[in-house]
Amino acid sequence: MKIKMSESGTCVHSDSMTRLRSLPLFEANVIVSGESKRKQFVSLIDKNDRILWADIVTGTLYDAETGKCVGTSHMWIPAQKIKSTKPAELKEFES
Repeated sequence: MKIKMSESGTCVHSDSMTRLRSLPLFEANVIVSGESKRKQFVSLIDKNDRILWADIVTGTLYDAETGKCVGTSHMWIPAQKIKSTKPAELKEFES
């Protein structure tokens, strides 16, 4: 099953969020407006031969090479600091 994108192409479509969460997960710190950080979990996806990180909670997409958010210039991920994680660490995101 393919991961569907939103109409704008800047995030994962809500119909594909369950599928996204079934992929291997990685822990990342998302930088917002250059200041605040928040821990998020992301998965790697391939969108038309472009590798992207996809936030498993919001569906937000980030370029895997640069860490820049696809939809806004106010968020990015320091890509070199992303680390793999274990499913047990995801309990706080399950509701």
